[in-house]
Amino acid sequence: MPEKRFFNLEVDMPVGIYDRTNSKMNKGIFKKGHRQSEEIIKKMSDSHKGKTPWNKGKTGIYSEGSLEKMRLANKGKNLLKKQKEE
Repeated sequence: MPEKRFFNLEVDMPVGIYDRTNSKMNKGIFKKGHRQSEEIIKKMSDSHKGKTPWNKGKTGIYSEGSLEKMRLANKGKNLLKKQKEE
């Protein structure tokens, strides 16, 4: 079985021939933690306006048994300060 090799970013490649940022191997590496500009955030916001959320109107998803299990799992957990005040 051939050994797996990982893509090495330190390899000297001729400039202009290879675009390291668009290869499938590097997808998601370079922009992690990168902040979007205000313009991009506005564009994304505008593109999502008017669309119905996937979970709108969904009710009765959980059975009574599942709801009871969730209730017991959360029973006795510490509340946040906001929740205590209400």
